[in-house]
Amino acid sequence: MLLALSSCGGGSNNQLNQNNATSDTSAAAPATSTAPAGPDLVIDMSPANIAAGKGTYEVTCAPCHGANGKGDGPAAAALNPKPRDHTNGAYMNKLTNQHIFDVIKGGGAQFGYPGMPAQPQLADDTVKNVIAFVRSLAQNPPYTPPATASK
Repeated sequence: MLLALSSCGGGSNNQLNQNNATSDTSAAAPATSTAPAGPDLVIDMSPANIAAGKGTYEVTCAPCHGANGKGDGPAAAALNPKPRDHTNGAYMNKLTNQHIFDVIKGGGAQFGYPGMPAQPQLADDTVKNVIAFVRSLAQNPPYTPPATASK
């Protein structure tokens, strides 16, 4: 049980951040620790970003939220409140991308989700890909990105 719980909050940057490559070509544009400003964070819902987010989700989120995002991961039995069901579109689609970003990076305690650990080690682009994957899980109704004028 302890092993499953510890996997929710940790992991290697090299395994989780999709922007890390074997040769460092991203030195000119390091990841920042805060999300871009604006009314909501723009998330690229491309299949490539969803797939990249799924890889991080499987390592970082699935121990609690489950592989399919139902809130039924192996660590969920020990948690109260239970992890969020990311397939619940009626709930998830009301959340802004910025809110999800802030919960992932800063932890859920600030929003009343005490069991959700912060993931500050994840690069911003990695978190955006996780959000794309989480958005792809939303059902009833499916997630529809808001119309944006920029980006």
